[in-house]
Amino acid sequence: MKHSIGIALILVCLQLFTKATAQQHPQQLDTIATGWVVQQSGTKANLTSISFINQDTGWIGSNGGILQTTDGGDNWALWGPSGTYTQVQFLDRLHGWITGASFLRTTDGGVHWDTLSGAVNPTRI
Repeated sequence: MKHSIGIALILVCLQLFTKATAQQHPQQLDTIATGWVVQQSGTKANLTSISFINQDTGWIGSNGGILQTTDGGDNWALWGPSGTYTQVQFLDRLHGWITGASFLRTTDGGVHWDTLSGAVNPTRI
């Protein structure tokens, strides 16, 4: 009987905490519930595709170019060639592909980009 009262008290406290958190800090509740954190990209561009190679390094394709983060999404910087890119995919920090008006590949982490030609299905990169 003591255990069931204790468990009920814990559940009531958890429910009250959740309601208070939701009212004061709705983003924090999402983080607690899902492990995801809302991040600001620093751009007004439409974000279309995302690729992470580890917990820190990732890229986003957009109609304003490519954005890159090296700190898990806390900060984003415009990176790579300008243009509209609907798909971005990286295998590691050196090898990646982006598609949009053109299909580009890098093998040196984005220092240089090669234009690839031929029929390309951007949903399969």
